[in-house]
Amino acid sequence: MLIPTQAASPHAPAGAPTSPALFSLLPHYVDPDAHFLSLDGANALHTPGLREAWQALEHCISQQTILCICGPSGTGKTFASRALLPALAPDNHHHLLLRAHPDPADLRFALHHALDLDHAPPKDPGVADALIGDALRDQRPVLVVDEAQQLSDACFEYVRHLFDTTGGLTVMLIAGDHGERVLAKQRMLNSRTGARLALAPLHRRDITLALRNLHPLWQPVPSAALHAADARYGQGSLRRWACLTRHAQRALARTDRTELTPALLITLIDRLTSHR
Repeated sequence: MLIPTQAASPHAPAGAPTSPALFSLLPHYVDPDAHFLSLDGANALHTPGLREAWQALEHCISQQTILCICGPSGTGKTFASRALLPALAPDNHHHLLLRAHPDPADLRFALHHALDLDHAPPKDPGVADALIGDALRDQRPVLVVDEAQQLSDACFEYVRHLFDTTGGLTVMLIAGDHGERVLAKQRMLNSRTGARLALAPLHRRDITLALRNLHPLWQPVPSAALHAADARYGQGSLRRWACLTRHAQRALARTDRTELTPALLITLIDRLTSHR
């Protein structure tokens, strides 16, 4: 992770929450839909990756700079944006809805609607950009671009244009597997990025505490069974564990059981891995 050592701006968002202990529940409400599969009963945990994202987001919001987050699938990149921004930038953040491999016209269209500008987007790019720039200067929102490794060079140049003409802009660029290589090639990011994060899967030593806090279903399961399940299927990915939790919930409902046993857990993983 790269976070500049300069002091934080005195204009950091008022009322920003204090970072809680690792693997404790976040102190603010998190929409259940923020979880993978909108997992019923799941808690939002303060994982090591979320702690880094929290600190980085606070810094980038205060400095109006870009945040780059990379990492394998299931390490909590998108979840971090959905869990933290309602607390750090309440009512002032936008997840841009983009098609695969977007071009600047797609970014322009998404921004026009995200910023709630009046009327249809102007056909003239210059006019459209003037309206978008005025709104960005006035609102100072946090923009989130998922799958940022799919952005073209022209899209990055458009982001640079908006950043420079508005006097700074907080953009959260989320890139998946090997996405750090794509972002590293963009020289425009070098002087405009406030922090870079590389999120990793959970460490084996943290699996038991993390899972028992993540969902009550895992609380009675022995640590040895959880570690074995993580080695065979979970691999430190909370996305995989969310999937396994969903399958376990359905299995318990079908059999009228109330508690997940190590034997049932092995059966579920056998089914999930049989076609891999």
